[in-house]
Amino acid sequence: MDQSTEPFVMSNIKKLVIVLAGIVSLALGTPQSATAATSAGTVTVTPRIAAGVAHTVALKPDGSLWAWGRNDYGQLGDSSKIDSLVPIQIGTGYAAIAAGFHHTAALKSDGSLWAWGYNAYGQLGDSTTTDSLVPKQIGTGYTAIATGSFSTVALKSDGSLWAWGYNTSGQLGDGTTATSLLPKQIDTGYTAIAAGPYHTVGIKSDGSLWAWGSQLAGQPDGNFTTYSLVPVRLGTGYTTIAAGSYQTVALKADGSLWSWEPNNHGQLGDGTPSTSLVPKQIDTGYTAITAGSMYALGIKRDGSLWAWGNNLYGQLGDGTTSASLAPKLIGAGYMMVAAGDTHTVAIKADGGLWAWGNNYSGQFGDGTTTASLIPRPISTGYTVPDSVAPGIPSGLIVIPAGATQVNVFWTTPLDNVAVAGYKVYRDGVLVGSPTLTNYSDTGLTALTAYSYAVAACDASGNCSARSTAVSATTLAPRDIHLPTVPTGLTATAIGTTQIDLAWTPATDSIGITQYKISRRMYYPYYCPVCDVVAPLPTVVTLSGTPPATSYSDTGLSQASRYYYSVQACNAAGNCSAQSETVHATTQSIPGFIAIPTIYVTEGGITITSRAIIVTMLTPASVLDLRASVFAVAITPSSMGGKIYLLSSDGSWTPFTACASAAAAYSGKLDALVQLNVVPTLTDLSAWVGTSIYVGYGIGNTSAATCADMLNKATTAPPFTIH
Repeated sequence: MDQSTEPFVMSNIKKLVIVLAGIVSLALGTPQSATAATSAGTVTVTPRIAAGVAHTVALKPDGSLWAWGRNDYGQLGDSSKIDSLVPIQIGTGYAAIAAGFHHTAALKSDGSLWAWGYNAYGQLGDSTTTDSLVPKQIGTGYTAIATGSFSTVALKSDGSLWAWGYNTSGQLGDGTTATSLLPKQIDTGYTAIAAGPYHTVGIKSDGSLWAWGSQLAGQPDGNFTTYSLVPVRLGTGYTTIAAGSYQTVALKADGSLWSWEPNNHGQLGDGTPSTSLVPKQIDTGYTAITAGSMYALGIKRDGSLWAWGNNLYGQLGDGTTSASLAPKLIGAGYMMVAAGDTHTVAIKADGGLWAWGNNYSGQFGDGTTTASLIPRPISTGYTVPDSVAPGIPSGLIVIPAGATQVNVFWTTPLDNVAVAGYKVYRDGVLVGSPTLTNYSDTGLTALTAYSYAVAACDASGNCSARSTAVSATTLAPRDIHLPTVPTGLTATAIGTTQIDLAWTPATDSIGITQYKISRRMYYPYYCPVCDVVAPLPTVVTLSGTPPATSYSDTGLSQASRYYYSVQACNAAGNCSAQSETVHATTQSIPGFIAIPTIYVTEGGITITSRAIIVTMLTPASVLDLRASVFAVAITPSSMGGKIYLLSSDGSWTPFTACASAAAAYSGKLDALVQLNVVPTLTDLSAWVGTSIYVGYGIGNTSAATCADMLNKATTAPPFTIH
């Protein structure tokens, strides 16, 4: 083929069009990025890989340059034109590389630019059109490079953009279509560049994206076939770019993936065969991208590799030759990837080199020309320094833990290798570097608001941006001292429904703010002892500084006994023990007859084996009075309606008159009076339907008490034997 006509022939053979983007990241530091300038204007050694149409070049960590594959124009740089099926060392001291159609360009760590291989259109930049079989120095002061099919673009440390080589489509951006044999300054202010066969794209320091040449999907006029001879602005917010044949892919600072192109092989990546003439968001979470001949690949922050587009030769690596309209997961653990014409090469975190796709010229470097539809391990020793920062920690929670401590918690973010630790910032100042996803910040000031943010870092020192700040306020100081117990508590009945309380104030170092008054009504049938010694339920809290030391408890029941205690509390929530318990009984309403209550306990299972115990609950108004308690049994009318009284010895005797009445109990009335109505298991079949009444009468003799009970009807409602 005549070299002078080769570009025009190749423009009609899509599968032979190649680009390798030289990429610089503003924020993410992607492993696919070209080298960035240091303050001295030099470049840092960053091992990289680049794929041409059928040759591959790579850097090792020591800066040595290795090349293999097709070599018909000297693109390997080993002074020959013999293809190599295995990597051969070309030189040392290199920091960045790029591969064009048949030529290679590289930067050394001192910023010097070198080029070799095919040079029919001046793409080497040495003022000639003579091929070079070995690296030839072109200039100095460079920080980034990118190669198109037959052109080269580069950035200098001052941000100036330079270009040279083939320019029929205006891909140099100098306003002409004339080929340039020497580097020519095009513009200034750039931080990233990428070159395709017919167009070039760049990112300026403000994040704006610019493009020139032909096939500018997304250019202002939206015309796919026209071109611009000078850079035109396409958008903003971008950090990383890659240019392929007929397509461009880019990343924004948030890791979102954008693409625009004719999409004739699904290289747009949006899941459809539709063309997009403007940048279209495809996916999220990416840190690196590369574009080849109508296909593209990207690495996400977790190290997973994704591919889409043309796959005729298995260059996607998914085990098929079918094109993919959307990003497809290929594998994990990747640090860097480069797309060629029909083959792909990548480096994993362990330094392993992998290749897949076409291998007709040995571009895999595995000693064969056998193609592969899936990633094939080739070699080792290509360790890539991790330059990808972890994701930003999310789910930040801050919880005050007392007056001098705040606990901070967050969720582990993604990283291509692993998160090694975190940086915790309080009010913008670094205060801790934990390795776990929590941190306790101590030694703080009480009742003070603090703002916290967290950044994640990996073992290589790459740190994410800080998370969104979250604030918390420390608590009041914890007073460990208890107030004194209130003393001198008195309870005085005022009428039938009110009891007045008063006590001596308690004392405390930070002041009394509350008194808690506890009350319990006298319910002896629950537990007569518990009513006195158990804690009483709080019924009212008096607040103030200081609170009152008296209280009128109203709405009570007449002729009822109530127990009270008081507890003092301070501002820290510390409370004293309860005071001594006192009681008072509300007055009775004149003429009121206090009716007792009974509580029946039955033993046994059937009526033929039954025991009965009755407990009388004495009204508070008659406690301690001299009285007698009677248990009266009245048989049903079917049994004659006979009346019996329970004697103190447990026997039942017929009732005839109060003069001879037998009492079940005589003496001062206790809170509870227990009567063994049927003390042992007994057959009560003959007593079914009998009603049992229990009551009391006041007096000094059984006859008097019996008469008093009958006159006042001071008996509880009866229960019936069933």
